[in-house]
Amino acid sequence: MKTAKKFLAVLMCAAMLFGSVAMLGGIASAAYEKQEGYLNFKVREDEAVLVSCAQNAMGEITVPAAVGGVPVRRIAGGEFMVSSGAFEGCKGITKLNLPDSIIEIGDSAFKGCSKLAEINIPAGVTEIGSNCFDGCESLKSIDIPGSVKSIGNYAFDGCKELREVVISDSVTEIGYGAFRCCEKLESVTLSKNITAINSKLFSNCFSLGSVDIPAGVTVIEDNAFANCTSLESVNIPESVKKIDDAAFIDCVSLKSMELPSGLVSLGRWALSGTALYNNKTNWQDGVLYVGSALIEADCLANSAYTVKTGTRIIADYAFSECGALKSVVLPEGLLSIGREAFDSCAMLASVNIPDSVISVGGDAFYNTQIWNSFKWRNNALYIDNALIRAAENLSGSYTVKPGTTVIGAGAFSDTDTLTEVVIPDSVKFIGIWAFENCDNLVKVTLPNGLERIEEATFDRCYSLKNVNIPESVNYIGNSAFLNCTSLEKIVLPPNLNSINEYVFINCESLDGINIPEGVTRIEYGAFWGCKGIDSVTIPDTVTYIGFEAFAGSDLKSVYIPASVEKIEDNAFGGRYSLEKITVSPENKNYASDGSSALFTKDMRTLIMLPDGTTITEYTIPNGVYTVYPWAINGRVEVVNVPASVDECEDAFRGSQLTAVNVDPANKQYASDEYGVLYNKEMTELLCYPDGNPLDRYRVPDGVTAISDYSITTTAQCYQPARFSGGFAPLQHIR
Repeated sequence: MKTAKKFLAVLMCAAMLFGSVAMLGGIASAAYEKQEGYLNFKVREDEAVLVSCAQNAMGEITVPAAVGGVPVRRIAGGEFMVSSGAFEGCKGITKLNLPDSIIEIGDSAFKGCSKLAEINIPAGVTEIGSNCFDGCESLKSIDIPGSVKSIGNYAFDGCKELREVVISDSVTEIGYGAFRCCEKLESVTLSKNITAINSKLFSNCFSLGSVDIPAGVTVIEDNAFANCTSLESVNIPESVKKIDDAAFIDCVSLKSMELPSGLVSLGRWALSGTALYNNKTNWQDGVLYVGSALIEADCLANSAYTVKTGTRIIADYAFSECGALKSVVLPEGLLSIGREAFDSCAMLASVNIPDSVISVGGDAFYNTQIWNSFKWRNNALYIDNALIRAAENLSGSYTVKPGTTVIGAGAFSDTDTLTEVVIPDSVKFIGIWAFENCDNLVKVTLPNGLERIEEATFDRCYSLKNVNIPESVNYIGNSAFLNCTSLEKIVLPPNLNSINEYVFINCESLDGINIPEGVTRIEYGAFWGCKGIDSVTIPDTVTYIGFEAFAGSDLKSVYIPASVEKIEDNAFGGRYSLEKITVSPENKNYASDGSSALFTKDMRTLIMLPDGTTITEYTIPNGVYTVYPWAINGRVEVVNVPASVDECEDAFRGSQLTAVNVDPANKQYASDEYGVLYNKEMTELLCYPDGNPLDRYRVPDGVTAISDYSITTTAQCYQPARFSGGFAPLQHIR
């Protein structure tokens, strides 16, 4: 009876214990691999990941909705636990049936499935990864569900049989080359919420007959429609301001085009090789016009030329090397003169620039008589109210001439001894690279009413300390303040909607930054290397934080608001100052815990432990499956890896790390008595901790491989079976 009571008590205690564990979320069991037919899965406690498919798979394949009693959620891409996408190179598969349980499809997942003709994308998928269907030559149609928000670079590159694409309005970004070489693509409907037609997006789509570009798109990038030989018509909205080099090159059937009235940049060869060139009615006295754009002058024989009334833009290189040209009359209403538009017109001595002009491209009048002779005033070249170029020997303080309306691209670039520039309020436009590489420029006064600071405007102004940004500015271009290492303070205006790529990269003296309400995106490297920034408030309008956005800054803490949907790799850290990451409980994508680490919302992926943490021994929470590369890269000395982790290679990079200890129940990894990380079979060395106190280490005899970058220490190691010469530097073993 006593024995029975004892047994009952033990059962009750066990029940209470496991009940408590259940209430705390449970202890995750170790992941395991499972094969079903041609398909290989990694099965976790609450999901399964389709990792790979046998290369000899043939015909129709159906992916199960569940494996091992848990739903199949993900199809692995080329960066998830494997070196290639799950179905990459499966050339015998003709049809794939995916279950509704799938929420993620990785990069290159179906790359090179050359016979795949039919596939469904489940309604829960939010991204189509880069190169996802690259080389699926037999794919005839694709239904992109309304859940998808982005389509990656080269996602459908080389889908030669694809005939029609409808992209729902949920999509906000389509990567470059996404539909390149879709040779039979006849019809495409674009999302109304994209803002750019990216580089090479539809290049070599030989069958594409017409395209309606949505209102809201502002730029058509280089080679976007290059060699679309059947393209006859393109509807370009008024929102487009820029068409880049070769955007429509060799579209031989393109006979007509209505260019937007506000277009301010038309790149070289943008329309070269189109039927527009062959239409004689588009040529007037040796000059090609398309609507209100002057495209090209065919080496004018006349010495004087009057540009047609109504012309609003002169394309890049339009009159370049017209050697006989001596004078040009430009009409009122002209908005833009392209880069090198009159370059090397060696006889050109007279030209007017109307007050309507808001953009003058770089070197627009280089190597003309205007440039080479008499139009310079106080070491600066003005044409009417446009400042074209300042002499490189301009020094000290300079005030732009009152009444000036436009400063041309590169106008002050490389003026090494210039220290200050005052710009009057009459100036409404300042071109790209305007002050690039002005090494000694300390102060610039920008005009009230200015709306844009263009790309690389102050690039490498190493001495620049003070620049006012008027509240009227609503756009700051990529690399605008790149390498302004002396810039101490800047106040961002309230009307920005994004902090663009590399805007403040290496502004190491900047001691603080305000991010205005209304900003939705902080792009790639925006504040990279800003060592002086130790705090920042990310407003609750921000949805995206790009790769290395704040890397190399001295941030001590970061609060992620509920609005943030995507944080790219290495967004924070790098200088061992970041101590705390806090995520709003209302955020649907990310979470943080008591260690101030950043996780995915489900706490299954550890994104990063702050590199300035004071924790010396860190235990990864049981239940975490994936640890991002470089996730633990700070002051931690010991890391304990639980049984649940099945992906953590390249995760441990801290210089003070002495040991990685793996739970013996882990089915993917193991560690030895010295805290060295191996695969479970102890055949591959994955991480030798940088701070390991050993001055020499014996690699076990059974080890046949050492992972790249697994050893960065200068300690010595040896493996008698392989190195008869004795000790060798660890990094020499490969």
